[in-house]
Amino acid sequence: MADLAFRYNYAIVCRIPNSFRTGSSRAKGQVDLQRCREEHRNLIETLKVCGVSIIELEAAEAYPDCHSVEDTAVVIGGTALIANPGCHARRGEVAEIRTVLKRDLNFTVTDIKDPLATVDGGDVFFTGKEIVVGVSERTNRAGACAVAMAFQDYNVFTVNVPGPKPLKAYIQMAGKDIMAVGNSPEAKKIYQQIISSMMYQYKKMELDDEAVGNLIYVNGHLIHRTRNEIKDSYVDFDMKIGYTRHDLEWSAMAAANNHMSSSVLFVCKDKHQKDIISNIEEYDLCPFAYLKPTSQQDHHAGTL
Repeated sequence: MADLAFRYNYAIVCRIPNSFRTGSSRAKGQVDLQRCREEHRNLIETLKVCGVSIIELEAAEAYPDCHSVEDTAVVIGGTALIANPGCHARRGEVAEIRTVLKRDLNFTVTDIKDPLATVDGGDVFFTGKEIVVGVSERTNRAGACAVAMAFQDYNVFTVNVPGPKPLKAYIQMAGKDIMAVGNSPEAKKIYQQIISSMMYQYKKMELDDEAVGNLIYVNGHLIHRTRNEIKDSYVDFDMKIGYTRHDLEWSAMAAANNHMSSSVLFVCKDKHQKDIISNIEEYDLCPFAYLKPTSQQDHHAGTL
């Protein structure tokens, strides 16, 4: 049975606009638009097999990166926090996501009140039990505080993320209590920060960064790149993962610096969701975002 923390019934996706070819803030150089769209479409079809209903948004040509819907909101359980992307050119993308969550899915959503707070969803990592916020080029400490205020039922703590990549480029969940960690120096430093603050114990699975940044665990299924793309890490999946797996080619999207998980915003719409805390005005009195837990279990995760 799938871990309930990663049980979803909807996946919000967005078609790739023509403007992605030359206007992306992430891609370096020319983008193979046709191949990117094929890979993106294959991901959508695979998500259907994993048991989620697809809400597909039309491409917005004014926003070349609009298909990276994960950055526009943080949705955990019955709580939906509208993000404030660190890239100013992307901030207009959140309006459509807010409408979908509020009108179509009937969520009570909240916005970040602090105009100086920035949050990209790709920097918010949910383990199923606690939340890690990466302070990065796109997410600042005020934004991390906004996440902590919205999700007060969870232990929320921050880590520093170097360079232009989001937190989820270095660490993802590969299963219930299985934390996949990249093998780069940057990923290892981030992981050391995480285990110094986490309250729960997880198994560690070390993989190549390119494999970690392109993992999706949903409804008891693991989606990852193909054997030809991640040879060594694929062997680890063969040896250590016993639940249903799906491999997808993601070479064109990876060449455009787009991670697989960034293309999906997962939602669990439950009849008995609790409402989130709304209309938060003061973020300078945040006691949650940077505090390490006062009582901790063993901080040393086991190795899978």
